[in-house]
Amino acid sequence: MRVKSATIGAVALAMSFVAVEASAQVVPSAPSNASAQRVPRSPWGPTRSAGDLNPRAYTAYSLGDRPGELAEQYSLAQTTARCIVGIGGSDAASLLGGDLTDDPQYQGVRTAVWREYRTCSRGGRVAPLMLNYAIAEQLVLRAGSAGLEDRASFVNMDEAEAFYGSFEGEVTLVKVARCVSVFSPGLAYKVLETPVRSEAEAAALDTLYRSTPECGVSNAPSDVGRAFERGAVADALYHWTQREG
Repeated sequence: MRVKSATIGAVALAMSFVAVEASAQVVPSAPSNASAQRVPRSPWGPTRSAGDLNPRAYTAYSLGDRPGELAEQYSLAQTTARCIVGIGGSDAASLLGGDLTDDPQYQGVRTAVWREYRTCSRGGRVAPLMLNYAIAEQLVLRAGSAGLEDRASFVNMDEAEAFYGSFEGEVTLVKVARCVSVFSPGLAYKVLETPVRSEAEAAALDTLYRSTPECGVSNAPSDVGRAFERGAVADALYHWTQREG
């Protein structure tokens, strides 16, 4: 078992919906106890073409390319998620999908709004990925910030690396979100306390990236909507804090 201070480390991150993936080529700086030295590259670059990062690739419904539309979709997802978590409590966690669950196609959230949580869908249709993110966010906020240090005082590196994945190859948004949630859980939580598409949200994300050098990024990706960043952090923080052991 390797346990190390959160002030030293390295990692990355990815974001996917069904089989689609947006990625940024980043190789973070390696931990001091790493067996091989890795050369860090410029944060978030180069990225794929704008078409690869089109929000339509991640959702069941067309969200458009404008940040405002993404924010509106996430806000709607938040409203639906508050209702679902308000009714189901911690049991709402069973709806979560993605690669950390046995429901990679998000069937749980797809069907929930038409079955047991039908009363929560009155606000309009919500993209499954966004709803998944929003449910994770509400579950994290419901649990509270107790025990979440802004910067984790120590990290079990075996658990951490198993969670956020390999340093090799493409470094994607999901990997970065998982990384920052491991090393800066309190700062990740503070992102979720801010209003969607607010200056406070942008500042909280900026602080999260700049304060977590282990993850090799110092600023937000320019080609990814902030709603995706926030959602990926919510999903990562939920799963990291709920891990067994």
